[in-house]
Amino acid sequence: MRARIHGVPHKHPRLGACTAAAPGRAFSQMNADAMDDKRRTERILALFLLLPAAILAWPFSWPVASPLAGDLLPHLAGTALAALALLPAAGLLAFTMKGAGALSLPRPALLALALLLGAVLLSAGLGSGSDDQEMTRALAWALTIPVALLGGATLGTGARRTLCTAATTISLVLTGGAIAGQELAGTLGNTGVLSMAALPGAVIGAMLLVGASGPRRVLGATAAAAFLLHAGLAPSLGGALAFAAALGVAAVCPRDVKWGSALLAGLAALGLATALIGGPLRPGPEPIPGSPVPTGLAETGGVRVRLLVWSRVPSLVAEHPLLGAGPGQFQATFPPHRDPTEARLSAGGPCSPDEREVEHAHHDLLQIAAECGGLGLLGLGGLILLAGLSSLGRLRENPAEGSDAALAVGVLALFAGGLTHAPLTTSPGASALGFTLMGAVLARPGTVQRWLIGATLASSLAAAWLAWPLLPWVALPTGVPDGPRIHPDSVLAMELQAQALEAAPSTKEAALDAWQGVLDRRPFSVVAWQHVGLLLLQRGDLPAGRVAWEEALDIDPGHPRIRRNLARLAADSGRPDEARNYVAGLASDGCPDEDFAAEIESRIAAANPSAASQSPTTRDDGR
Repeated sequence: MRARIHGVPHKHPRLGACTAAAPGRAFSQMNADAMDDKRRTERILALFLLLPAAILAWPFSWPVASPLAGDLLPHLAGTALAALALLPAAGLLAFTMKGAGALSLPRPALLALALLLGAVLLSAGLGSGSDDQEMTRALAWALTIPVALLGGATLGTGARRTLCTAATTISLVLTGGAIAGQELAGTLGNTGVLSMAALPGAVIGAMLLVGASGPRRVLGATAAAAFLLHAGLAPSLGGALAFAAALGVAAVCPRDVKWGSALLAGLAALGLATALIGGPLRPGPEPIPGSPVPTGLAETGGVRVRLLVWSRVPSLVAEHPLLGAGPGQFQATFPPHRDPTEARLSAGGPCSPDEREVEHAHHDLLQIAAECGGLGLLGLGGLILLAGLSSLGRLRENPAEGSDAALAVGVLALFAGGLTHAPLTTSPGASALGFTLMGAVLARPGTVQRWLIGATLASSLAAAWLAWPLLPWVALPTGVPDGPRIHPDSVLAMELQAQALEAAPSTKEAALDAWQGVLDRRPFSVVAWQHVGLLLLQRGDLPAGRVAWEEALDIDPGHPRIRRNLARLAADSGRPDEARNYVAGLASDGCPDEDFAAEIESRIAAANPSAASQSPTTRDDGR
């Protein structure tokens, strides 16, 4: 009932209170619903950001086969798939980044990102890179960084928990699938690349073992154990050492769980033991006949090779100090700077007739310095420094919810791995995952500007457009039933086509043109110069053929097959001292060959003024 007091309707006090509270409850419910939607969207974004790593880790043949299965150049297809797989994250990112109070990157990190992208774009535009396909791949890689970095920065607490669980699952799929399939290179085609891609999830799994409970703890323990088993069998010295280093740092930080530090220290020690013991327990390849057998820890896992490569990278950087040799141009430009000892070690020993190019610098910072100069080094180095300091800060804070600490250890592990490999700059799966984790540890409260949203979307779309020609289904079969596939525009495909033309007598000139095309893309290809020299000699152009072989020898001074062929050419052409010098050089390098020495002496004895003007007998015996 209502009463009138001085003509004003009077509400019952209790009813009035209920009536006044109703709009407030409705508003609170709306806020709660909005927050639930935001948290749900962030969890979806976290999964989208890990989609590249998940796709590349797919180990099964049903309903679709692993996208990189049988691909001889998985880094090309992997980069393309990563760029396309990040498009859903870029679209969702535009929605989640709206509004004040959101998480974003701090200004120093944005400045470092701008320096890195500017260096890559300027180096590509102003440089003189010869390998267009590798430049396209590198540009696509760089343009995916903003999406991963900013996407990781927008994730809230619940999404970070999802990120930890998903990264650990991916690690287990990578290493577990490789072990179960008895193909330790796994879905990525390389044991080292696979180990680096699985590394962050493995150390996050170790942190879940300490800080999580129930199924997540079991998942973490299994992922860490699978990683160490794979690292020991592969072997992956760099992966095991990075695992040990990251968990060692985590072990010295204070933790709520008393036994947590002891467990992390034990896992770090186990990782170190895996690095020192696991590799030598696995039988290595058969040694090259006549080659000295390397021994000692310095030869385990390519340690000496890496040290020799790192010692020569500064000379390449010195040629292009500001903007580098060009994105993706390391493999094309590094050969003249290689240490001769490293070239022979990489090929299998001083007596090996094979060649093996250095694909990358095995070090993230050296890789970016070689390709994008000092400006690129400032950009990537700045991001790594900022993310490393932020990771250490999050570990010291020791939050009650363990996701921040786990993500921080994952970032530190990837940085440690980047000292012996190049996961951030050359491995598509590890790169997308790594920059997402870096964004998560760098995140700070702040408002994201609209221009940054637009720039992020534009970079993702540009990366996808560049990556389209590199997709794995563009790769063609090599002619072997159920055999490997190869991208038709790659240098390797050009080499195979040139060899096929060279095999037929009627297409020798076409083969010569094909090998010249290879040299246009890779001016310092030892393989191409050898074939060009042989074809020129077979055509009768002796001076040009000799120059081509000498060009190859300048790039790889210890190559035994080139020295043998030049010795034969010198003996047949009336230059006995030169021929004997080649024989003596082979013997001094540990490759004595009495039969070859006798052959050279017989050729010298047979040489005479009349025969010297004729086409000498040349052959490539494969030794």
